[in-house]
Amino acid sequence: MMTNKNETTRIVTRIDRQTKMEAQSVLAEMGLDMSTAIKIFLKQVAHDRRLPFTPDAEDPLDRATDLALEDVAAGRITTFDSLADFRKDLYSDAD
Repeated sequence: MMTNKNETTRIVTRIDRQTKMEAQSVLAEMGLDMSTAIKIFLKQVAHDRRLPFTPDAEDPLDRATDLALEDVAAGRITTFDSLADFRKDLYSDAD
């Protein structure tokens, strides 16, 4: 039996309502519906033979803290004598 290239199959998955609603909202802003986004994801996985992102078990806040500590250890910090000086630097146009 020959398989029709346009033959489709159904995937059923469960996800919490809040995540679904938030994802639908974001996808709508991009002009996509949920089904199209899932198809794009799965086609990318099939094409690249990997996830289209790098999963990371580390908490992003932990990574940010590690990077900040590396900056401190390397001396890549700026100190201020007062809150006013900090604010002046923060809101200045100079980089």
